[in-house]
Amino acid sequence: MSDVSVMGACESADYSGDRSAVPRASKGLSRREWRRKRWHVLPGCLAFVVRWIPHDRPVALLFNIVATAIAVGWALWARTRFQKIRRSGETDAAANSVVFGYAAFVLLSLWVFPSNPELAMATLATLAWGDAAAAVVGMNLGVRSWPWNPRTTILGTLGFIGAALVTAVTAYHCESALPASWWQSVQVVAPGVFAAAAVESLPWKFDDNLPTALTAWIVLAVVHGGVVGF
Repeated sequence: MSDVSVMGACESADYSGDRSAVPRASKGLSRREWRRKRWHVLPGCLAFVVRWIPHDRPVALLFNIVATAIAVGWALWARTRFQKIRRSGETDAAANSVVFGYAAFVLLSLWVFPSNPELAMATLATLAWGDAAAAVVGMNLGVRSWPWNPRTTILGTLGFIGAALVTAVTAYHCESALPASWWQSVQVVAPGVFAAAAVESLPWKFDDNLPTALTAWIVLAVVHGGVVGF
């Protein structure tokens, strides 16, 4: 939904989907962008709520159907109200990518790995909380940019990593069936968070939700298989 740091570059200037064409904005997030970040974080709360929802392992078909219905329903609702958080010049195609791309890999993980919903929850936490923290830290505190992307600050990336590590490790640990130890949870989640932060720091010319979530999900699944096993 944003570059790892410089959300203001998309909020104060025209946004046509081409991130390279967006000029650096002044410090701080606009009111519209704060609202956008709140919408972005809200689904991330589900990563911690789901542990109190009774569900079997592997996750029952009914659970996945209900989860998919909720996610699609939320996406449709958010899309109908997207004008409230739309950035200047943001196209309908970009808006659809932002809204529907958000949940794509979370739902995919639930269906592909029904015995390991912790992977879906960790992916959700990484994207929701990491992206929002990157925006807030990068725009308010970030000064020095990465060489490959002048619109992404180092502090923004560190904000992504810090917030995603705390939330994704917690979500993974709480949802793990073993349960995995805290150390095992860190071992599994950390590589996915670092990989996702690196991907989001790249100068994408389209919304980065898809590549960020895909990267987190793939790395989490691979490392989970090595550390904990399926």
